[in-house]
This record gives sequence, structure tokens and C-alpha cells, in this order.
Amino acid sequence: MCILTHCVCWQVPIPVRPGLDPLWVLVDAAALAAWQNQGLPSDRASSESAAILGSCQRWPLLVDPQLQGSRWIKACHGERLRVIPAGHKG
Repeated sequence: MCILTHCVCWQVPIPVRPGLDPLWVLVDAAALAAWQNQGLPSDRASSESAAILGSCQRWPLLVDPQLQGSRWIKACHGERLRVIPAGHKG
């Protein structure tokens, strides 16, 4: 059994201006409009997911119950993508 006897909490001030939107840090309006022209739904969650997918350097996980994101990615990157459904073995 491990018991914490001493906890150090670091409080580093991170400068943030009021009204900062993380979505606009990752993507600009032109890229977002281009994605929507390629079939990305216009809701906020889809825009945030696309910005994250576009910014990651490894293998992104896409939770896509309505398959809208999969259709959009295939429209952007072609059928050369490998889609692995949940529960796939091997």
C-alpha cells in the first residue's frame, strides 16, 4: 500500500487572454471552410475534431458514430487510408 505523505502542487501561471478560442489556435477560417466544402459537418464538435486530426503527428483515434468523419477523411485523403473498426482482431 502506498500512502502519499507529501504533495507538491505546482502553480505555473499560463498567460491567457480573455476570449481565446483553442480552435482558432489550431486552424484558420479558410481551412475550416475548405474542410466543410469537402463534406465536414459544420458543427463545433466536428470542427474541433478535424483541427485535432490535422494537428496530430501520429495515429489519431476518431470516435465517429454517424460515420460523417470517416467520409470526410476519405474525401480528403483518398481510399488509401486504413480504417480499423473497434473490436477488430489481428
